[in-house]
Amino acid sequence: MNEITWGLLGPDTVTSTRRSRTLGLGATVRYFNEQAVPGIGGVWFGKQLWYAVLGVALANKLKINNQKNSNIQCANAIEALSCWLALDHNGWKSDPRLRGATKLKNNKDLTFKKASKPSFYVTQPMRMATVKALPALGLVRSDATRFNQYQLSDDCLLRFDLGANSNGGYGGELFKNIYQWSQGKLDVDKGRYKSILYASLSPLEPMDNTFRRLLTDVLQCGSNTESYTNKQRRRNALQWVETLRQSPEQTLSWTNRPPMLDEEHWHDLHTGATFFALRDQSLEVLNALESHLGSLQENRSFDLKKSELPQSVRSAIVTLRQHAASYLTLGHTDAIALQFCRECSAETDEIIIRNLVARDGNVLRLMGSIALPGPAFEGSTNNTNADTANDEVDLRRVKWPTGISSRINNLFYLNADLHGVLNDWLIATPILSEKP
Repeated sequence: MNEITWGLLGPDTVTSTRRSRTLGLGATVRYFNEQAVPGIGGVWFGKQLWYAVLGVALANKLKINNQKNSNIQCANAIEALSCWLALDHNGWKSDPRLRGATKLKNNKDLTFKKASKPSFYVTQPMRMATVKALPALGLVRSDATRFNQYQLSDDCLLRFDLGANSNGGYGGELFKNIYQWSQGKLDVDKGRYKSILYASLSPLEPMDNTFRRLLTDVLQCGSNTESYTNKQRRRNALQWVETLRQSPEQTLSWTNRPPMLDEEHWHDLHTGATFFALRDQSLEVLNALESHLGSLQENRSFDLKKSELPQSVRSAIVTLRQHAASYLTLGHTDAIALQFCRECSAETDEIIIRNLVARDGNVLRLMGSIALPGPAFEGSTNNTNADTANDEVDLRRVKWPTGISSRINNLFYLNADLHGVLNDWLIATPILSEKP
């Protein structure tokens, strides 16, 4: 399959996203992830937020000087510079924190003019993971809805010394250097500036103590408009993952709620995991039907009224019904999830297939009672499951309760970064990123 799977951080290039199937459940998936850890979006290490903040600050300064570079252009350029510095330093070795190796490798003199061009850097920059986090954490004004509309909040400008006049605070000197780079007055490949910028920007270098303290405070406090419940959930989750960082050998299960998480939070986590399992199994049903159609030599179609479902499809539906029943038992009230459960536990297998193929419409499509190949049909599926691969990693890995939101694992990494030990845990286990 060419879709990006949940267990992979976004690669440098995406072969194809045409097979992506949200089944109309994207909003519910986002809802359960947000209930798990509010306000962090897809962020899993601290400098992701820092690049975005610096990008917005630079775009604002350039605008004052009548230079029309957008927030996105500036943030992408700073990301590209940061990854270029790291890759140049480590001999162009891969790392989950680095992007753009293929595009950046032949650039010996990285200028802002080059790096800010729309086609220069990767199509899925780290910036995309920060769009929801920046306003939730109070780093940008919360009335904006798109990254290009963001302006840094007064609190962020003061906290990180990114205002019009430097006050000698944390980020002032770095921002001055980045601005000079944007004006073509600083060559990042020569002199002492290369080592200075590398230490401050490289994704491979730990955050310094000052930035860790500032970012910890940001995560604890959130924005003035964020609800108390969301702030408290994030604080409690941070406390939990810190406990696990110190004692990763703990046995975790859905029957054993951590004392720092309240019952409602734990219930939302459990319900979300059960819903994710249901969604994943529905894709297994569709995959089984696709494989059957792909095995046909001609007339690749399946009449749901006249033909008997293959055993592989029927077996997948049995498991699907079980997952639907498990979700309903938990009594969550999300309307879209409940509707999907009803569709997955319909009276007959034929109706279930109808419901799923109708939701798909991309890999498989429905014409009357006939299931047909859709525009993204391939005829066979590579069901490499990243979660299964995760079971083969170093024993230091935290054994999360089955199916828990990837936000929890990402918060674990972010917390490790706040304590300066992220490298140790990246050796132990891969990264999880959210499925669409």
